[in-house]
Amino acid sequence: MSNTTTKSQARSKTNLHTKLSDKKINKFKSSEAQLQTWAHEGTRESLNKIIGFIKHTKDKELKAYAEIALSEASFFYYSPNTESEETDFLTAKMVQKKERNNEDLVYKIEAGKLELDRLKIDKKVTEKLFKTKKINEECVYRYCVDFTTLAKGRVEELKEELEYNNDWIEAARYLIKNKKYTSIPYDVLDSFHLDGEDDICWMNDFMEPEEE
Repeated sequence: MSNTTTKSQARSKTNLHTKLSDKKINKFKSSEAQLQTWAHEGTRESLNKIIGFIKHTKDKELKAYAEIALSEASFFYYSPNTESEETDFLTAKMVQKKERNNEDLVYKIEAGKLELDRLKIDKKVTEKLFKTKKINEECVYRYCVDFTTLAKGRVEELKEELEYNNDWIEAARYLIKNKKYTSIPYDVLDSFHLDGEDDICWMNDFMEPEEE
């Protein structure tokens, strides 16, 4: 059997490839247009549609485009438009900050507990050495009782702060009335930058004494 391809067959394949390419391009453009429409609607429904699109599409370029559309839709949907929404949005931001602070507190508490465990062992070893008279009395003070007391106190302070934060978060969440801010994603909160948010020294001029 001959494998020779005739000119007409070649043209036929080229035309088919062109038609398939055009179809793919048209489909891509259609999906882009739909994603843009959903993004500008800025509703809960449009967000869900974009999320569903991202979940089911296998086209990497369309998925990347849909991610951008999702970010835009989130901005329109979560942007506060009333005084009540502004209050709830700010409350959600504060809850987020407390929760992130809690992550740091939990880490510090675990580190403190580990240090206390080390100090317990250190105390036993030091006492053992002293009983065997392999060290003099001055070496006993290498184990510092005062530091152990200080460490215990600090761990308790951290626990109290964590408990307070948890109670504060629970109360704050109860005050949020607009449903969309009760479960706003952290990445969306991070995308909103409030005026003056990074100015932590705004009271310095007031607190510092005036020069004579």
